[in-house]
Amino acid sequence: MTYVSEGIEMVCGGQPDELFERDFDFVVKNPGINYHAPFILRLKERGIPVYTEIELGYKVAKKQHYIAVTGTNGKTTTVTLIYEILKAAGRKAHICGNYGIPYCEVVLNEHLYEEEGHDIVKARNLAGTYFFHEGFPLAVNKPVEIPRGDYQLTAGAYLCEQLLEVRKNSQKSV
Repeated sequence: MTYVSEGIEMVCGGQPDELFERDFDFVVKNPGINYHAPFILRLKERGIPVYTEIELGYKVAKKQHYIAVTGTNGKTTTVTLIYEILKAAGRKAHICGNYGIPYCEVVLNEHLYEEEGHDIVKARNLAGTYFFHEGFPLAVNKPVEIPRGDYQLTAGAYLCEQLLEVRKNSQKSV
């Protein structure tokens, strides 16, 4: 199977202006392309959805459990820690995103288009994501406070609370 034989057109090495006057169902943007590039703005102006690779995987996959880690520092360490904790708890966990493994690759290799209920842990950039929303995004480079009743919980403490809950639930089902 080739992309062309399936009706998928790939454009590499440049973006000719006339290309963005054609009709597309949607466009998948390379992460290196700025959201304010003139041709991206033109596509949006024409009502053509511009997705990221993660959003494309999200559209194809069945329902999964998502944990996203964003921020400037500590993403790789944090997603690795979360992933290892989930794996140790016996969960079907996968790591992807800015970590170096595209989510679409995980969707295809792990058959997430057929299976649901896996834990997806990813490091990612939040910019330009329209319909992809995780269960609880975590910013690691800022002191984020998450309201919890009559007290505040830092993002790190919230993460620990959520992971302990996952572990508790997984032990109940054993």
